[in-house]
Amino acid sequence: MYQQTENPAVTRHFVNLGDRQIHYRLAGSGPPLLLLHQSPTSSAEMATDIEIFAHHFTVIGIDHPGYGLSDPLPDEAPDIGRFADELETLITALGLDQVLIYGFHTGAIIGFEFARRYPERCTAAVINGLTCIEGDELDDLLAHYNALPEVTPEGAHLPWLWARLRDQTLFFPWYRKTQDARLTLELHDGEYLHPYLVDFLRAKQGGRPGYRAAFSYPSRERMAGVSVPMYLINYRPDPLTPHPERLDGFPDCVTREIFDDFTELQDQSLDFLLAHAPDDVDLPRQSVGAFEGVFRKDIVNTGAGPVFIRHAHRGDGDGDGGAVLLLHDAGSSSTALAPLAQRLDRAFDGRRSIISLDLPGHGDSGALHLPSYSADRIAILIGMVLRELGLESVDVVAVGASTLIASALAQTDGLTVGNLVLIDPWFFREEERLRLAANYAPKLMPGDYGQHLLEAWYCARDSELYWPWNETRPANALRRAPDLEPAHIQARTLDILKAGMAFPRLVRDLLSMDCTQSFTGIQVDTLVCARRGNGHETRAEEVARATDRATYLRLPSDTADWSAEVAQLLQLRCAESVQ
Repeated sequence: MYQQTENPAVTRHFVNLGDRQIHYRLAGSGPPLLLLHQSPTSSAEMATDIEIFAHHFTVIGIDHPGYGLSDPLPDEAPDIGRFADELETLITALGLDQVLIYGFHTGAIIGFEFARRYPERCTAAVINGLTCIEGDELDDLLAHYNALPEVTPEGAHLPWLWARLRDQTLFFPWYRKTQDARLTLELHDGEYLHPYLVDFLRAKQGGRPGYRAAFSYPSRERMAGVSVPMYLINYRPDPLTPHPERLDGFPDCVTREIFDDFTELQDQSLDFLLAHAPDDVDLPRQSVGAFEGVFRKDIVNTGAGPVFIRHAHRGDGDGDGGAVLLLHDAGSSSTALAPLAQRLDRAFDGRRSIISLDLPGHGDSGALHLPSYSADRIAILIGMVLRELGLESVDVVAVGASTLIASALAQTDGLTVGNLVLIDPWFFREEERLRLAANYAPKLMPGDYGQHLLEAWYCARDSELYWPWNETRPANALRRAPDLEPAHIQARTLDILKAGMAFPRLVRDLLSMDCTQSFTGIQVDTLVCARRGNGHETRAEEVARATDRATYLRLPSDTADWSAEVAQLLQLRCAESVQ
């Protein structure tokens, strides 16, 4: 089960496999147990299971390739064997000899094939949801189950996707709305379904490769090849419960059981795994393997929870005065600053680390255990992250709401900020500050019928038309050309949905203090910028006047253009400081 705020004892890491990365969650101690999730989710769906099993095992919850934070396989249509081979590559990279497997639905089929192919690496497997789909039924599922709507300018695809997820607990298959397809599963509320939708949106092609591979798996011919102890189980209301009985019997090493009580299923699974556990292992709480790309995904695990970063570092050391840290706007993520990160990496020819960080609860950082998301609290957290990376000096580029965090960071003890670039800074007088604190961020409370999805879509869309996005008066219309391409709005919407309730919390806590005072104590070289026509020119000019050692500059409105200009300006400033 997903958790809104995960236990910090569950750490997150990557296995680097050349230019690809596989993400996993790690908890507990003892024999190694791999938890394998269903489509189209991620290891986040198994957060509660990870906590439970961590009392007995070293638990590794893996994001399958193309799901969660893991990069997809290069194959356009990989079969289950490719997923199983990737699993073997991963456990080898982790230095594991033998493992236990617990898999659910797609994860069950991957686990089944892994146990069959690599019996010397698997001491036992719990397989919850093996399929046996053939003939016309297979053709029907492959033709209809993976249908995805076109992303529309009006956001109409979002209610469709919500209905699709909701109907998966009402019918199997979800697209056949007939009495004989009705299920007896509990229909979950909006808060329960929301993280499933987020995982669905970020999975490659909505999870199509995994679904296709799982449905097509030839379990009838593969069952005879199983030689390791296997617990083949189902919860009775599961629509896949009848499937194992379609097979031509089971080898003696397979124990088959169906449960009416889910707690009993969990207890019996635990007993089975304990009875077949390999030796204890001691895995390092860090990412492993060599990465051969440019921008590496990474997690810094703090006492407050995981902080996600994208890190470009191709040179020998941090030359030219340290790293460059990029901070995104509220309701956004490090992905939105990818054009700027790429420009900076090219400008410095890989000689400086370029780090983009997801703010608390945003992007792929967890909802952190912090008393508040105030600028001072987040600045302290970022300082801890930078020290964990071995960095003592940075230049900081911040956009929108994060300019308040950047100003606090520049005034934090123990960290040297060389140059500060503040783009479209949040500088509000009291009346405006209080109004925005209360109303700027959409509430994003997941409704049972997906009402919050269109709220997120129109927040993303109208942010291209107005500042603030929800005060839609002619006087607030932006003077730049809007980017209303559906793919762009979809990406922004996904960022907003990922942030969820952290978006209004961040805005409220950042604006709890007088932000006009936030910039007056800055004592570093500061470039205050406003993107033309983006509604912040006057505020940026006020910040420049209020800040010592500040220069004001107007930037182009186009993302590629202003990213290139900021990279060039920062490069020049760094060159001047070296002379």
